[in-house]
Amino acid sequence: MSNLHKKSIVHSWYQFTIKYLNMKRKILLWVLSIFLFVSCATATKKIESGNYDAAITQLVKQLKGKKSKKSNSIMLLETAFHKANEADLRSIRAYKAEAQASNWEQILTIYNRIDNRQNKIEPLTPLTAKDGYLGRFNFVNIEEDKRLAKVQVADYYIEKAKSLIGKSKTSGEKIYARQAVDYLYKLDLLFRSYKDRDKLLGEAYMYGTEYTLIEMQNNTFQIIPFHVEDIILNMDVNDLQQTFKKYHTVAEKNRVYDQYIIANLRELNISPEREKTKVYEDVFEEEKEEVVKDGKGRILRDSAGKEIRRKVKTKYTATIEEVTQLKTVQISGQLEWLASKKNLASYSKPISVEAVFENNFAKITKGNIDKVSENCRKKINNRYLPFPDNNSMLIDAVEKLKVVMKESIRQR
Repeated sequence: MSNLHKKSIVHSWYQFTIKYLNMKRKILLWVLSIFLFVSCATATKKIESGNYDAAITQLVKQLKGKKSKKSNSIMLLETAFHKANEADLRSIRAYKAEAQASNWEQILTIYNRIDNRQNKIEPLTPLTAKDGYLGRFNFVNIEEDKRLAKVQVADYYIEKAKSLIGKSKTSGEKIYARQAVDYLYKLDLLFRSYKDRDKLLGEAYMYGTEYTLIEMQNNTFQIIPFHVEDIILNMDVNDLQQTFKKYHTVAEKNRVYDQYIIANLRELNISPEREKTKVYEDVFEEEKEEVVKDGKGRILRDSAGKEIRRKVKTKYTATIEEVTQLKTVQISGQLEWLASKKNLASYSKPISVEAVFENNFAKITKGNIDKVSENCRKKINNRYLPFPDNNSMLIDAVEKLKVVMKESIRQR
């Protein structure tokens, strides 16, 4: 191939590459133009529908970090910003004209919105388009107005809390004091410490909390030792406590309780100490491997000369005398919820527990002790145990009763 021919091919390829790159650039510019047109059209629609802040968010995203800025986008941002601030300031004037203390919450919300909007645009300024157009944004100084609005909102929360606490104190309805707590905690979003917030919060909790005393009544017609009653009433109730629900097992001096939970024990059954004997046969099966012999006692072998073996099961029977020791304590009754000790129960739930002492031991009267089942061997290894006294078994039952009581209270 001649050098002239080679140069011609290279030149043709170069021309093709230049045309291809120019075409790609035109397509890219065309797509970008369409994208910007659609974006601007979308922002325009948002402005026309009054959704100014959504338009601002979109336009700021378009302009942020761009070296070549479109004047149309800057103009749209100017329009959206101006209209948004004007609408918000108009709303503030209307709320103030109504002179309602509750309006200050909304006024503060609007001031925060204006602040966020201006903080979103301010870092982009000055905004200059590639054609020289300079965007103009009239930022509003609202710092002092915002501070005064925070004070007005805080005063509203304080007065609202005072009113609700007073209403709760007068009516006895705890819901009002609980609402006051919500207002007082909202203060923390405005100021770290404000006026008599802490004092009011203490009062709100005092009037908003329901106090319940847990007691026991023995209606079993049997004497229950005092220390056993103490075990019930010394029940740990820390895991039952809630924000507005407190449980006590010992009455506090001068405390007026809103509710009583009575563990009304109606039955206490302590069984006699019983020993039950039964005799039975234990069957133990043992499997062994042995060589196979012919009729003359000779060991049989396979074709490789190895001994032929087989598994043989042998059963052994032993006579067992088993003794079962048994003693139980059962406590049952009702867990009753009362508004006062003089009232009938508004709700009740049955409660019942059982403490069981059981011991099994055995001896072999016939057979080989080495040829018994594993379960039987454990019983043979057991020994007679002295029966626990009534008091210790009663304590075991009471410990179970406490668990049942707490679970019933928790579910209620």
